[in-house]
Amino acid sequence: MLLAFRNGYAWLRGQEGIGLGDVKLAGIAGAWLDWSTMPILIEFGSRAALATYLVRHLTRGQPMSQRTACRSVFSLAPAIWVCWLLEMALLTPN
Repeated sequence: MLLAFRNGYAWLRGQEGIGLGDVKLAGIAGAWLDWSTMPILIEFGSRAALATYLVRHLTRGQPMSQRTACRSVFSLAPAIWVCWLLEMALLTPN
């Protein structure tokens, strides 16, 4: 699904919005997580990436623009771990 989103965004905007690293890492997450946990993973990862981008902007004083890269791969990997723990603790029946 992320690959389709990536290709559609590139077709509409004429530039890449998501790198292949994000797509590959989400594919790996699909092997570990249940399909119902994947939206939570994307939500956690994207919010963590945006928070990191905002903190970097506020601490370094760099201007925010549409062209500034926001590296979500570094947020997606810890989100996979958090979602796996969430799945094991709450969503797996005993």
